[in-house]
Amino acid sequence: MATYTPLTVDVPEGATFHSDGTADVFKRSVFSGKMHVAKLPISREQWDAWSISRRLIQDALPHLSRSEREFLMSGATPTEWDNAFKEPDDE
Repeated sequence: MATYTPLTVDVPEGATFHSDGTADVFKRSVFSGKMHVAKLPISREQWDAWSISRRLIQDALPHLSRSEREFLMSGATPTEWDNAFKEPDDE
């Protein structure tokens, strides 16, 4: 499971790839406008299959969880997603 960290400095969206098959992915949230970084198990080839070749994310990155794929598409963390779509309390 990815750890999502908000950044206090502004960096461009994108990814930094590591030799262990992971990448630090930098995305701005569509909900909060905050820049977040998540370490995800993505190779450069998988990233390119999704971001350049425009394959469907579930086909290019099937091993990622739904929340990890959502982060790649929208920059939203699971907490932001839950807050944006939580149901009002029934009283």
